[in-house]
Amino acid sequence: MNRTKMYVSAAVAVVALAVGIPTMAQAHDGGAGHPVRSGHPVAAHQAAVAVPARAVAPGQRIPAGYGVQVWLTADGKYVQVPGQDVEFTPKVDGGQTSGINLQAFPTSHGLFVSGTYLGHGSAGRVEVTSASGQVLGGQVLQLAGATDWGAFFVKPSAALPVESGKSRFHIGIAKIVIYDTAGHVITSATYPGGF
Repeated sequence: MNRTKMYVSAAVAVVALAVGIPTMAQAHDGGAGHPVRSGHPVAAHQAAVAVPARAVAPGQRIPAGYGVQVWLTADGKYVQVPGQDVEFTPKVDGGQTSGINLQAFPTSHGLFVSGTYLGHGSAGRVEVTSASGQVLGGQVLQLAGATDWGAFFVKPSAALPVESGKSRFHIGIAKIVIYDTAGHVITSATYPGGF
């Protein structure tokens, strides 16, 4: 079974409550599959920056921009945003065997989006597509020797705006895809209408 659980961190919930926007936490199915083969050229506004995956040691803190740090342990991912508590995301949520867990954190330079993923393969890169169609390159992290899970992040960005809706708010993410080193999809998640 392929499930994707999405979470909005407590930090985003606090911001949402402060401006009167309801919070959300919901599950979506993601898809793992075959290499993406598209005959469509990438539009000029979709300039993705492919950043190769990085093997890290347990507890090795990786700077993610504007003072944000990310690190992995055998149990999951940690994020430290300046002025906020450390946030932990376990690598496995229940019986999940593949998929993406997504979190977003407000910073002084826009939203910092990160998550964990399950799926087999040596990660090569991640692409995050905004609701407006912009493809953002992010950083994939895997513990050295681990090929069944990892984490990813996109540096704080104003390209992922928070938009309020009737019953929830959306963080402008339409799709996330984790590729292996050969360009095949390890796992992906699509968020109709934005996450």
